[in-house]
Amino acid sequence: MVKDVGCTHIFTEKRRYWGARGKCRSMDGDLAAPNNIADLQSYIQKYRTDNDVSQNSLLDNIWVGIRKNKTSLKWNWESGRKVESSEWLKRGGDGDDEPNGSGNCARLTGSTYYVAEISCQTEYAFMCVITPA
Repeated sequence: MVKDVGCTHIFTEKRRYWGARGKCRSMDGDLAAPNNIADLQSYIQKYRTDNDVSQNSLLDNIWVGIRKNKTSLKWNWESGRKVESSEWLKRGGDGDDEPNGSGNCARLTGSTYYVAEISCQTEYAFMCVITPA
């Protein structure tokens, strides 16, 4: 469980953003959208350790509830919270920092699980949160 979020489940099957969100919603949940990204990062790292999941696996990119508003062009978590600049992946000298204009959806990526944008049509594993009634 991610702190202050609810019951959390990682699906390793790959889906596009809207397919992943639909799966979460079919279980009365949504893609993960925490108040603190560090809670998600810790949860995924613990999941990897507990399940002996190696680096360079299906979990190197995970859909969470982040997308760009088509009207305002601002990035928000599905909960409505703005994506903070500290949550975006910083590549330093290795390439463009995020967001870099490459898509309208975002995932957690790499070994540190910071936010990076990409096309919503890309297929990734995903994380759902079911909020207790």
